[in-house]
Amino acid sequence: MPQVSCLKQVRQKYNLSVRALSKKLGIDSAYLSRVECNKVPASRALIEELAKSLKLDRQMLMAMNGHMPEEWQKAITRSPESAIRRVRSALQSDGARHHSVVAESLPEYGQQSTKTNGNGLHDPLADIFPPGYLVSPQINEAYELKLAALESANLTPEELLARGGYFLAINGQPTNHFRICTGASLKVGDGSSARLQSFMQTHQFKGSYATHGLFPYRGKFHPQMIKAIINVIGIKPGDVVLDPMMGSGTTCVEASIMGIDSVGVDVSPFCDFMTRAKLGGLTLAVEEVDATLTDKRLLKRQFEFLSSDQGQRAVADRSFAPQRISRASFDLIALAYLDSQGYARRSQRKNHEGFFNEVLERYLFAVKKFQKAHKSGRWRLGTARTIIGDGRHLELKDASIDGVVFSPPYSFALDYLENDASQLDYLGFPRESLSDRMVGLRGKKGEERVELYFQDMTAILSEAHRVLKPARYCVVVVGSNSNQLAAALGLDPESEEARLGIENRLTAIAAKIGMRLDLSIRRLIVGMANSMREEHILFLRKSSDSDVH
Repeated sequence: MPQVSCLKQVRQKYNLSVRALSKKLGIDSAYLSRVECNKVPASRALIEELAKSLKLDRQMLMAMNGHMPEEWQKAITRSPESAIRRVRSALQSDGARHHSVVAESLPEYGQQSTKTNGNGLHDPLADIFPPGYLVSPQINEAYELKLAALESANLTPEELLARGGYFLAINGQPTNHFRICTGASLKVGDGSSARLQSFMQTHQFKGSYATHGLFPYRGKFHPQMIKAIINVIGIKPGDVVLDPMMGSGTTCVEASIMGIDSVGVDVSPFCDFMTRAKLGGLTLAVEEVDATLTDKRLLKRQFEFLSSDQGQRAVADRSFAPQRISRASFDLIALAYLDSQGYARRSQRKNHEGFFNEVLERYLFAVKKFQKAHKSGRWRLGTARTIIGDGRHLELKDASIDGVVFSPPYSFALDYLENDASQLDYLGFPRESLSDRMVGLRGKKGEERVELYFQDMTAILSEAHRVLKPARYCVVVVGSNSNQLAAALGLDPESEEARLGIENRLTAIAAKIGMRLDLSIRRLIVGMANSMREEHILFLRKSSDSDVH
């Protein structure tokens, strides 16, 4: 039988209807209904308000809804084994059982699924991961479980502690990923919806940690997934990973966090700037940005400078060196300025300057949090080099790269130039100057655009093959939508040619170049029916004979 939600039990105990509880908490009743039906997780903000309004035990209510209270997080970080024992005891108390059945899979609390349940049935997950391997509770899709299993099979316990993606602790010791992600990963603004706060909590271990959450970017992939992919293909500290279409910089930032060197290439000057700002945030002097935030006059001067023609030229000029702060601090402040432009356009709540102050505060919060975790772990960060260039024509030596990881534009689903229009205009690069070099946007709509897309992808895969060392991997994360492809080609969506999909076409192209498909992992895309229905993670391995084409 499905587990009765904690929210429903609390509501029934106090004889409150959904509408009455909604009014008492000041929260939308439709959202409460979805939480009660287990369609969306209960956010920390909701649990905090519930505990406060009804005078319930906040820590216990957090635990019973799959959230780790901050007090427990700190205790586990300081002394994992003793804290886990105390937490396990608390969760097994009469009070906990009285209100709700605690979820079995809360590995942060040290809860281990047993081999059998009351009926003697065998738990298949117990055979996948060794005892003492605590897996993230936010694994809720098959592709994540597959990547976690591959990580477990290919990395030693020490390597998982240092750079594992889907594990929170190994034999009682917290992983670096757990250190980075523990607690609120990105501060949300005043008045943010419960839905947004729930989303941030749900993606705590997946994508909103370190500097990944700076500047929302359409089409970017989960950093946690990239971390696992890098691990699975055997990239280690001292190696170099390439992203020939770096976009928002996820691969480069994640590689740096893992202590792995990287090269990122993108035709968009804004993508280059955004990536450099995120990379700089990993090590910049936080006191410089802090000083700007705390001095209102200095903050206003920064805003006015960035609003001027001189400020725009300074941001676009990679050689510009600010006088009072480092370039990394300047870039972070400038990225917050560009980010806040979008908020100001979409909202009447504040003007651009008001949003700028708020966004910069959130950025600094994320930077401080990562640097604090990094200081406690003291691991080496990787170095990254970003290049404004074309993935079809890489200025890299043959066989110089240990692994390639990238996600091409989803063909006809997203217009990245339109998405970045205001930022590109600010940097002095109108869209028209870039459109003839953007993969997926060249040519007219229909067959010509499809043909040019696959021509460009052939060139990119050929370059990836050239720069890869023998027997190393090129991993392509590509969206696929047979309906969209069929419409562009004028085909019946149910025809064999249409259903072949982008991923199969790319696999065939790679095989002709000299990279065979070792593994394909399918990931369903939820809520994007009009653009993509699924993604495929294609693990393409270069032949050990570099002359094979």
